[in-house]
Amino acid sequence: MKMFLYDKLTRVRRLLEQVESISQSLFQPYESVSVDERMVASKHQYSGIRQFIRDKPIPFGLKLWVLADSITGYTYAFFVYLGKKRTELNNRTKGLSYNVGMELSKKLVNQGYRIYTDSFYTTQHLATDLLQKKTYLIGAVKRTSSAMPQCLKDIELFEKVSSRGDFRWHREGDFVYVQWRDCKTVTIISPIHKGSSIGQCQLTEFMKDKVNVSSVHGVSASFGQLEYRESLPMSLMGLDLNRQLAPSPKPSVDQCLPMISENRRDCICCNGEASMLGQKVPSTKTHYYCSKCEVPLCL
Repeated sequence: MKMFLYDKLTRVRRLLEQVESISQSLFQPYESVSVDERMVASKHQYSGIRQFIRDKPIPFGLKLWVLADSITGYTYAFFVYLGKKRTELNNRTKGLSYNVGMELSKKLVNQGYRIYTDSFYTTQHLATDLLQKKTYLIGAVKRTSSAMPQCLKDIELFEKVSSRGDFRWHREGDFVYVQWRDCKTVTIISPIHKGSSIGQCQLTEFMKDKVNVSSVHGVSASFGQLEYRESLPMSLMGLDLNRQLAPSPKPSVDQCLPMISENRRDCICCNGEASMLGQKVPSTKTHYYCSKCEVPLCL
């Protein structure tokens, strides 16, 4: 193991390697694994390796490169990102994402694994080199990536002549590239999938104000949010959804029942008790009042 004077993890390097070694000895990943980054919460400020990622649940902390099992989420391999200047790259000409992917997958090559990545890690060099080692990279491709074919870069033209659900594919060498139009255009690279004669797929849309229910316990209808929430428990209890509910009886004027008002007022009981005891009158605001006495009361 190489040790460097400027290594920020010198004191815990052996511990991290021991944790990774034990993790790999206790579990063998399934066929599909994924590569991504992970943030570990940390409040230290002066180490020089604390990172910030805006969209993560933990925006500040230590950044780990992680290879995890896609089914169980088990962390099989990882290492800490030390920053751009402190990260040792085995192949500087192919970039950081290539070195991260090759480093994390070095124990799984030549075994037929499928590695899923996002657009940050997907490069043509990484996909080709992993394929030579019988490891298959399936990942999203950025428009500016070296893995994006020239014929699929006309994304603006494709969006003008297509609608949501349309897709196209292109095969180049050992890889097939699929470009799919959804809310935005997404491109995927894969060495194991085939092209398709179908150019459109069916989308399942979820609307904000309406819920399209094809079958809710044998009832076909289109509900709004309120109607859907009211009909679901009735259906589960076996009640007739079309049955008109009897209106609730109105409270009698002669009964003292709590009612709700729009404005908050001081509770008459709390103020009266404080006045009798000679104490400071509390400001106890309440929405409730008596339907008969019409005085505000807190519950």
